[in-house]
Amino acid sequence: FLNYDQQDLLRTVLNSNDESLLSLTALLNNSTWVDAKPRAIEDVTSNNVLYVGTTTRFHLNRSCVPRLVKYRAHHIAGPSLIRSSVSDSAALDDKERLKRVMRPNPSGVCLLSSARIDGTLCAITVSSVRVSDSHPEMFSFNLSSTSRFRPALGLKGSLVAIHFLQRDDVVLAYHFTTRTDFMRTELHLRPECDESACAEGWPPVFAKQKSITARLQTVTDLGDQLVFACSALKVHEEQNAEEVGALIYHNQNYEEVGVYKELRVGT
Repeated sequence: FLNYDQQDLLRTVLNSNDESLLSLTALLNNSTWVDAKPRAIEDVTSNNVLYVGTTTRFHLNRSCVPRLVKYRAHHIAGPSLIRSSVSDSAALDDKERLKRVMRPNPSGVCLLSSARIDGTLCAITVSSVRVSDSHPEMFSFNLSSTSRFRPALGLKGSLVAIHFLQRDDVVLAYHFTTRTDFMRTELHLRPECDESACAEGWPPVFAKQKSITARLQTVTDLGDQLVFACSALKVHEEQNAEEVGALIYHNQNYEEVGVYKELRVGT
């Protein structure tokens, strides 16, 4: 996990050759890193493999410099790590220290929505949606195996809507962290999401939201967690919508991605 002041390391990797890679060991010793062993490997499509790992060891860099993150097509400075998160890290047990390794990594906040067989509409706020860089039509996310939203997802071939929340959606994000079921009259849905469409398995899609309807390709059961891989079927986006900051989850809080400075790497 690179910090924003380690941009030279990123450039080294992107423009690597055998000689330049010899210096990586010293640079990586100053980084936060996690070693993981395979827990599951799923062939999602002919071009995509889903790798799920379990942490075996890790190192927390006690620097409070912002993490280097990718937002859309840009490399930007993420939120800074709170000093109290690292100052006493040596005295903590491994489980708590691992949480502090991962919390500084901001992740996009999304809303998943689907419809149960009986027609009940469901949604849940998640911060685990990942997009494949090489195949942007492929997504993955994970849920607790005891999640109340799990019965609405079904198995391979089922449909789910993924909404990418923005800064004005904080209330909506908090709303679906404590509940899943909702009535059609509670929230504004897109016109095509009528009762007949949901009865045929199509998920409810919220109006005025950037969202994607996707089909589940694989469901990997890890015991306490379920990992879902899916492929996009349809993109929903309002015409002439105002571009606002994305909503992210960072250090156990919802925050907005503010004004960022693009980092140009490579040539």
